[in-house]
Amino acid sequence: TKEAFKISAAPSPPNISYFTPLCIISYLNNSKSNISLEWSCGSSFFAILKSLNIEKESPASGPERYPGYGEAKEVLLQAFTCNAVPNPILWADLKPIYIDCDKEDFNINISDLKAKISTKTNVLVIQHTFGLPANMDEIMAIVRQNNLILIEDCAHSLGAEWKGQKVGTFGKAAFFSFSRDKIISSVYGGIAVTNDEAI
Repeated sequence: TKEAFKISAAPSPPNISYFTPLCIISYLNNSKSNISLEWSCGSSFFAILKSLNIEKESPASGPERYPGYGEAKEVLLQAFTCNAVPNPILWADLKPIYIDCDKEDFNINISDLKAKISTKTNVLVIQHTFGLPANMDEIMAIVRQNNLILIEDCAHSLGAEWKGQKVGTFGKAAFFSFSRDKIISSVYGGIAVTNDEAI
């Protein structure tokens, strides 16, 4: 629901009590952003997926279908990722479709991405691996051409930009992580951001 992205006074992990949603809004340079502080990056992503209200088409039948998930809508994501990404996809009754990584920048392989888009594809998750922004010119063209919902995984990339635009501001929503090995660490914690009033 839209409420999931309002600036919340809900309890936050104690180590990030000084870290406010207003810092992220200021960083993203967007006063319209709605923010949700969460206990983890995975819960931030799950909140985004649930707010999209994506529904299955019909019950599953036959071995070609994804067992137990009906005709689940597909979410494309790169194969090299943390379990905090595919798990929320499964929890939301969606089907993860893994895309190969590019050997030059470790981000999503554009050729494999184009090959795996189907009529069931609904969402594309773009990870900016190790702080290296994905090629957002090519990705945005693919998103527009195929009418996909773009969600950015910015767990590794706080501070990164693509041609002067901060990562996390290209898609319908984005999520950041503040776990042990991230740019800002609170041991645990994550944040979901969007400037889309519909969610």
